[in-house]
Amino acid sequence: MSNKDTAPAAFPRAGYSPRETALALGISEASVRQRIHRGSIPSVRVGTSVHVPGRWLEQVREGGLPDLAPRRRRMPSPESLIEWSSTQLAATSGATGGEAPTTTELYEAYREWAAGHGELASRQAFVAALEACGYRITARTTRRRQDGSYIAGRFVEGVHLRPSAPEVTERG
Repeated sequence: MSNKDTAPAAFPRAGYSPRETALALGISEASVRQRIHRGSIPSVRVGTSVHVPGRWLEQVREGGLPDLAPRRRRMPSPESLIEWSSTQLAATSGATGGEAPTTTELYEAYREWAAGHGELASRQAFVAALEACGYRITARTTRRRQDGSYIAGRFVEGVHLRPSAPEVTERG
């Protein structure tokens, strides 16, 4: 067995290759590279090569392997999605409303609402939750708006965004 195929007993160097890291952790090199890409294993890029800090490997050796499970996308809870949709969306008449919002427009409105409620999810998770709640979402297409402009995107049929209420300011 060559020296390259054994895990180091201690980690005196500043950085280790993904292959050396895989041997030290007892997982595949592909898993190390995926976790580096996701950010669950710290890394430093030097030129074109990637290195895992020796200090991190030493901490892992002393304290055990940290949870390296893939992170799950945070989905909006059904309750918050129902609350958001009841305050922000209104049904349109007919199966396809001419002003159907895009998923991006809905997500931006959701983000503004969620900022005050602490329930933010990724755009992909938000769209998946809309589909799970029964909203019909089109394939990517281009449509003409009533003002004559064109917009491209995935549209959510049968709803439209309610206009935001104007802010009331007190004059004294």
